Amino acid sequence: MSWTVLNFIKGSVREDYFQHLSLPFFLLAAFGLYWIQLMLLSIILLFSSVIRGSFPVLMLSLCYYFICTSLPVVREFISQKTEAGMSQYLSGIPQGLTAILPDFSRLNVKTLAASSDQASPFLEIGQPFLLGFLYMVIVLWLACLIYKRRELQ
Repeated sequence: MSWTVLNFIKGSVREDYFQHLSLPFFLLAAFGLYWIQLMLLSIILLFSSVIRGSFPVLMLSLCYYFICTSLPVVREFISQKTEAGMSQYLSGIPQGLTAILPDFSRLNVKTLAASSDQASPFLEIGQPFLLGFLYMVIVLWLACLIYKRRELQ
């Protein structure tokens, strides 16, 4: 349905506004958005294994999502300040936090669907999906360990 809407929009405007529409990249962008949701669901499962109660899990999940989406902005701000003379140690902190708080924007490739640029190499597109998969496996493994040790009565 989204593809139909985009085709309708492309046909309704001049060629200058909407020059290109790629179905493979559109499907990749849709897959990336679902991948982000799967990563969030794995984190929600981890939080629900640690904390009892749906409201605290909801609040922690929302905070986690907001921190993950704002971390690239913080990283960019600190990299600009590092060039201006701040400590190199300070720039390593947001990069280290990426191991715990992944950058979801790397999986958001929706701009490629309307771009006429050359396709990115597989490593540039495939690497975030592979890292996301490994992240989900580790998080689900931790959740299973916690559920195994917890009494579920």
